[in-house]
Amino acid sequence: MSTRTYNQSCSLAIALDLIGERWTWLILRALLTGPKRYGELVEQLPGIGTNLLAERLKSLCSNGIARRSGSGRQSAYELTAAGEQLRPVTHGLICWGRQFWDKAGNGPVPDRGVPPISKPEWDMLAIEAAFRPERSDGVQAIMQFTLSGFTFHLVIKNQECRAVTGPCVAADVCITSDSATLIALGRRETSVVNEEDKVRLKIEGDRQVFNLLFELFE
Repeated sequence: MSTRTYNQSCSLAIALDLIGERWTWLILRALLTGPKRYGELVEQLPGIGTNLLAERLKSLCSNGIARRSGSGRQSAYELTAAGEQLRPVTHGLICWGRQFWDKAGNGPVPDRGVPPISKPEWDMLAIEAAFRPERSDGVQAIMQFTLSGFTFHLVIKNQECRAVTGPCVAADVCITSDSATLIALGRRETSVVNEEDKVRLKIEGDRQVFNLLFELFE
C-alpha cells in the first residue's frame, strides 16, 4: 500500500474524530442555516447539556470547522470555509436517513430513536437537500417560503440551489404555508386548490415557478 493510499484510508477515521461525536452533526445542521448565538443553539438542540454544547463548540472552533464572531451578548458561532464544505455531506445524510422513516412520514421506524422534532429552519435545509440539479438545466428562479412564521428563500441558478435565511425582494414567488402541507402536496395527498381553499397555502407571484417544487425537488 502506497503512502498516498494509506493516508486516504485514514481520512475517514480523521473525519469521524472531528465531527463524529454525538450532537456534533446537529450543531452543524443549526450552523448550516446561518450564524447562531449560544442561546439560540441551546434552543434548537433540546436535550443537550450546556457543558456538552460548550465542549463541542470548542472542539469545532479549535479544529477550524467553526468560529466565534463578535463579542459579549452579540457574539455568534458560524461555519468556516472548511465547515461549509460539509453542506453537501449533510444533504447526503438527510436524503439517506429518509429510508428509516415510516411510509406515512410520521416518525422514525419503531425503536430507531426518539420521537421526531422538527422546525421550519431545519425544513429549509431539508428542502435544499431535496434539490435535483440534473432536472434544472436552464432554470433561474428565486422562491420565498414562510413556514409557520419562519421566512427563507431558495436561489436556483446554474443547476445549484441555495437556501438563505430571510426574505428576498426579488423573489419570483412567495409561498406561505407549513411544512406538513408542503409534504402532503409533494406526495399528492392533497391539491393546491384544496389547500388554498382551507387557507393553509398562499401563493403570490409566478405560479409556474411555484410548480418547480414538484419538478426539481423530491
